[in-house]
Amino acid sequence: ARTQSVWRAVFNIINASILLCVAWFSFHDLDAVVRSEVLQPIENLLRTIEQFSLNPLRRFDERSSKLHPETVKVENSLLRLGSLLGVTLGEAGCDIISTNMMSGRVCFNMPGKVVQAFFGFCDIRNFTDITEILTRDVVKVVNTFAAIVHTSAKENHGVPNKNIGDAFLVVWKPKQGISASQMAESALRSYVRVIVEAQTSHRLSELASRPEIQARIPGFKMRMGFGLHYGWAIECAIGSHKKIDASYLSPHVNLASRLEAATKQYGLHFGW
Repeated sequence: ARTQSVWRAVFNIINASILLCVAWFSFHDLDAVVRSEVLQPIENLLRTIEQFSLNPLRRFDERSSKLHPETVKVENSLLRLGSLLGVTLGEAGCDIISTNMMSGRVCFNMPGKVVQAFFGFCDIRNFTDITEILTRDVVKVVNTFAAIVHTSAKENHGVPNKNIGDAFLVVWKPKQGISASQMAESALRSYVRVIVEAQTSHRLSELASRPEIQARIPGFKMRMGFGLHYGWAIECAIGSHKKIDASYLSPHVNLASRLEAATKQYGLHFGW
């Protein structure tokens, strides 16, 4: 009887040990599953939300995952919102607004920064006539010119700042490794490229050749005028909690606009 009791005890100990091992391995596997399927997606989402709250203008790469589609959708929605803000404000605007959001909120009383730059104004010629004739289709003209101006500026060290109806403000700030004279050449090269691409644009040519436009302005072709000036400006965020814009305040910016306006009087493309 005693021997049977001993063997029974040994069997119970072995059985309990096996159950403990099975429970430990099961818990370990469950812990790994919980971490990969629950905790990790939530941690990634919280990390994205924290980064987005600190700087909504920061650009992220969208994520893709078949394992956690729900959390990835939320993350990518935030990333698309940040991309939309980046497109809306532009590179120059993102830098300005980001500086005013260091505390996580937009500070409207933060002093601006004095910068030296080339300021360029581009204006679509005969815009009033074009708008009256094309009405809704005038948007095609503006956006075609915008694509040409923005692409040319970006590929020549410039940054688009404002779209003002028929005019565009572009800024060339001297950067590390690029001198002021090199930046001036980049700005002029950008303007020349805009002229060439506008003259060879099939869409602009089709719009300009419409009978109603030619009837009012015989021989009309889509053209732009350009003003360029170098000087200082206050780089800042202007507005309120209702609406905010990234802007440059300076008489030099205004002079670039007046130089562009003067080209109309003298029949020129450039004014600087």
